[in-house]
Amino acid sequence: GTYQNQLLFSAVGNPTPANYTIVFNADGGSPEPSTITTSAAASTYATNISDTAPAKAGYSFNYWSISVSSGTDIDPTAVCNANNNNSSSSSSNNSSTCNPGDTLSIDINGEASVTVTLTAIYTINPYTLTLNPNGGAGDWTSAGFSYDSTTGTYSKTQDYNTDVVVADPTTNASYTISYSDNSQSATCTGISGTSCTGTAAPTRDFTGWDLTATAGGTATGSFDDTTNTYTYGSEDDTLTALWNSESSSFTLPSITKTGYDCYWASDTTGTWYADGGDTKTVSSDTSLYAYCTVNQYKLTVNPNGGTWGGSTSSQVFTQDYGTTKTIGNPTATPTYSITYNANGQGATYTGSPTSVNRPFTSWAFSQGGDSSFDQYSGQYTFGNGNSTLLAQYSSTSSSFTLPAISKTDYTCYWASNTTGTKYGNGGDSKTITGNLTIYAYCTANAKT
Repeated sequence: GTYQNQLLFSAVGNPTPANYTIVFNADGGSPEPSTITTSAAASTYATNISDTAPAKAGYSFNYWSISVSSGTDIDPTAVCNANNNNSSSSSSNNSSTCNPGDTLSIDINGEASVTVTLTAIYTINPYTLTLNPNGGAGDWTSAGFSYDSTTGTYSKTQDYNTDVVVADPTTNASYTISYSDNSQSATCTGISGTSCTGTAAPTRDFTGWDLTATAGGTATGSFDDTTNTYTYGSEDDTLTALWNSESSSFTLPSITKTGYDCYWASDTTGTWYADGGDTKTVSSDTSLYAYCTVNQYKLTVNPNGGTWGGSTSSQVFTQDYGTTKTIGNPTATPTYSITYNANGQGATYTGSPTSVNRPFTSWAFSQGGDSSFDQYSGQYTFGNGNSTLLAQYSSTSSSFTLPAISKTDYTCYWASNTTGTKYGNGGDSKTITGNLTIYAYCTANAKT
C-alpha cells in the first residue's frame, strides 16, 4: 500500500511559522514513506502514520523508533499516541515508539526548524532447512539437525542469512532386487545359501543436492556446492539428495537345476531377463524370477545283431529329462551258422537246421549323467546325459538236433573233420559257441 500521512495542526500561540520535516527510514524494508516537509504557524503538529508496515525479507517489523533534532540546544519533542480509529495499535499514549496507524504528535518547543526521523525496527526471523536423504543416510545430527522418524528427514532452524555446512550422505541410496524361486526348485548361489529367494541392494552414486522451497517453488536460501554451505533465506527450504538414476553394476546369482536350463526372468511366465552370472544395472526396484526349461536327452538302442523294434539297426529316442521309456527284449537274436559237408560219403541227410539262435541275456547300459535303467522292468529314465543300451547275447547257442544221416550197409555219423573225428550222431542234441561245419562220415558194416 501507499503511505498517506495526514498533518493535523493546532495554532497555539506561535506567530512565526516553523519548518517541520518528518523522515521515514525503512532500513531496507518496503514501502518506505516519502519525507514530509511543511511550514506552519502552530506550536504543535500531528500526523497519522500509515496502517501499512514496511516488509523486509527475513525480518518481522516491530515498530517505528522516534528521534528528534533541531538547530538549537532546546529540543522539540515528538510522541505517538494510539489512534482511536486504529483498533490494532498496541501503543500507549505519549510513547517514544510508533506502530502503524498511530498518531505522531510534535511539540516544536519554540524552535524554528524541527526534523523527526522514524526508523523501522525489525526482529530477525528464524527459518527451517529440511534435509531429505532420499534413500541415503548420513550423520547430520552431529551438526544440530533433528531427525523425524515419520518422514525420514532432518531439520535445523536458524536465523535468516546465517550459514550451516551440510555434509554429503555417507551411505548411498539403493534399489531393491527381489529374487523369487518361482516354484522352480532351482539352486542358486549369491543370495542366501542355495536359496533362489531373497533380496539384493545395488547402490546408486550420489550426484549432489537439489534446493527447493519447502512449500514449493523457488528457494529463497542459497547453497554453495563447492563448500556444501547453505545460507538461510526468507522462507523454509529443503535440500534433497540426488542419486544417479542407474545403479552400480552387480552380478546376478548363478542358477542351476539338474536336467534343465535356468535363467532369470522378468515375470513368472519366463520372459528372459539375464543368465546367472551376467552383470547388470537397474534404474528402479526390480523383481526377478527363476525360470527353468527342461532339457532333452538321447537314448540309443542297439540290437547288436538282433532285431529290436522291427529293425536290425540302432534306434535313437529323444525325450525330456526325467521321463521314461520301456525297452522290451529283442524279437530276434543273432545266430551261428551250421554247414553240412557230404564229404564224398554218399550218405543221405536233410541238411537242417542251417543256423541256431543265440539267446538274449541282458542290455549293456552305458549311462549318461543321472539316467537309469531297470533290467527287470525294462524301464529307462532319461537323465542329464545321453545313454546307450547294447543287446547282449549268450556265447552258447540254443540247443539243436543233428539231422539223421544214413547209407545202406554203412554206419554214418557227423564228424568234426574229413577224417572222421566223431562230433555226434544224427538225432543228438547239441549247442555251439560259433559257426559250425560238420562232415558226413560213414563206415561199412561187417557182413555176416
